[in-house]
Amino acid sequence: MIQAKDTLQHDTLLTRVTNRLRKLILTNQIKAGERLKQDDIARLLGVSRTPVREAIRQLETEGLITTLPYKGAVVTRVSEEELEDIYQIRIALEARATRLACHNMTPKDIEVLEQIVANMHLESTEGRAEQSLQVNRQFYQYLFSLSNRPQLFELTMNYLDKANRFRQQFFYDESQQQHTVQVHVTLIALFRKNNIDDIVAYTSQQLHYSLAEIKQICVSATS
Repeated sequence: MIQAKDTLQHDTLLTRVTNRLRKLILTNQIKAGERLKQDDIARLLGVSRTPVREAIRQLETEGLITTLPYKGAVVTRVSEEELEDIYQIRIALEARATRLACHNMTPKDIEVLEQIVANMHLESTEGRAEQSLQVNRQFYQYLFSLSNRPQLFELTMNYLDKANRFRQQFFYDESQQQHTVQVHVTLIALFRKNNIDDIVAYTSQQLHYSLAEIKQICVSATS
């Protein structure tokens, strides 16, 4: 009979293997288009093939790995066109959602957003890239919910998540993590001034910056 402790140990090992393999891909230690041989990865990570196989399945759902006929699992190649399309759509959606959110924002909302930024700064300082990215998503989830437009909120978060494969790689660059925290600190200051045109302009400017930087980090690494 399987014990709860055994399940927990398995889940913990799987999480560790998945996180390690994800980091190897996102930091380009395993290159785009490279075949993933389960035996080699298992030896590298010092585990059996079982958690490696399950980790590959998980990362396939995240878009980091693709299974190809006659070749098996390979690291997904980054499409510059897909990246460009996703970010241009994000720029349009987030400008609209941010503008509406600012009209509805209260001082209490700014305090909530400020605390989320503090949490993101802590995760970044501790070098926890994945957790920092998760807190970053919480910031935008709260901000865009203030638009009070359910369909716009859903679309905006959907495209934020579509960009996750690129944003993950961005967040493994320590300097970019620090830059992102500073962007959010600046946003909090702008929220307090309540100049909506400046807020929307700054948001769009930073998304254009992110697009350019991610092209350098992600796309150039595949060439």
